Amino acid sequence: MNITDICNTALNHIGKGTVTSVSDQNELGRTLKIHYDMQRRWLLTEYNWGFARRTEKLSWLDVKIPGWDYVYAYPNDCLMVRQVYNEETGSVENPYDIVNINDNTKAIVCNLAGAYIDFTYDVKDVDIFSPDFQTALSYFVAGAIALPLAGSAAMGQQMKNEGAMMLNQAKTRRIGLLHHLL
Repeated sequence: MNITDICNTALNHIGKGTVTSVSDQNELGRTLKIHYDMQRRWLLTEYNWGFARRTEKLSWLDVKIPGWDYVYAYPNDCLMVRQVYNEETGSVENPYDIVNINDNTKAIVCNLAGAYIDFTYDVKDVDIFSPDFQTALSYFVAGAIALPLAGSAAMGQQMKNEGAMMLNQAKTRRIGLLHHLL
């Protein structure tokens, strides 16, 4: 499966033909290009997908932010911070915040030396997506393009509802797996 396959599945959901590429210079291609990436990034943040989970040691920045002991560089391609911890605290919830230290530099502030981060990575490679994610994404893209391409807000809502069901199934499957492992 590739991006075009996911987009053609979305088009099929709303009964609107196919494209040879999301770069097609027609109404379908232009509309898909507007919505695909936004929906992909949003769906990645809605659930802690295993294929998009990363853990990294944070890089310390020599900057002072009042109220916080440490300032760390925000990881490249981090869509959502899930947890900040260090070897001492382990998986215990620790307070942190995300700040801008200048116009172009996002940072994570906390009171932990040697901090690590668990986060959702901005995965773009469709081959890495789980089948649940691919299916849910096709429905959310369909929901986003239904109004501009099919003229139907109701169809758009129906597609988003289908996507939400797929997302909930993925979550339920994971919870079931975790219970089975315990």
